[in-house]
Amino acid sequence: MLTLAIDIGNSRVKSGVFHNNKLISKGAYVNLPEQALTEIYHTYPEISHTIISSVAGDYQNIRSVAKNNSIVVDLTPELKLPVSINYNGTAGYDRIAVSAAVSVLNPGGNSLVVDCGTCFTYSIVLTGNLFIGGAITPGLDLRFKALNEYTANLPLLKYDNDFHHVTGTSTNESILSGVLNGSAAELSGMIDHYKKEYPELNVYLTGGFSSHFEKALKNGIFADPDLVLKGLNHILLLNA
Repeated sequence: MLTLAIDIGNSRVKSGVFHNNKLISKGAYVNLPEQALTEIYHTYPEISHTIISSVAGDYQNIRSVAKNNSIVVDLTPELKLPVSINYNGTAGYDRIAVSAAVSVLNPGGNSLVVDCGTCFTYSIVLTGNLFIGGAITPGLDLRFKALNEYTANLPLLKYDNDFHHVTGTSTNESILSGVLNGSAAELSGMIDHYKKEYPELNVYLTGGFSSHFEKALKNGIFADPDLVLKGLNHILLLNA
């Protein structure tokens, strides 16, 4: 069975084609053009079902193309989920998806998923697959943007994979050090806090910057940039 998962995030749209539970192809787009989505279906004509999750508003153009090529399942609170939710208000669909992913990876234990995307989201899933919440803080791009927009003279910088210093010797390097090392210190401190609160906690990193922080943090942390897509596919298989 071939399925397609589409994750419409705050800054990117990600897609993943699955053969049962195995991710066999993926893509990432600033916006998912209808032509690119149509090409996915042409490349994999046996896709029978598509699940779409959006935290960024309307996606009718994407849904229209998907509906013309497959059965569409929209991620909504009414779907059957592999996790129970004990959370005041509505949990973000991205957090529901990663919780679904770790319900498969660590069904009998406590899990923390740190999604290093537009925001850093910390999601706690307890034994018995119970999502209880966590924390949300600004991601790297938001931190760079805030320093530029809320000061008079600081420049707008972007993530630099080659920067590894703690002491910046220029304004640009000082910003890079503060954002990158400060974020790593935040993640490390939050993970240590959750490990003290929840015993035998498995920690998973996902999202676009997960590989960067996997190197910066301690051992014993599992990094998988595709947990949202894998969780969406798991939810799809439960409901298809």
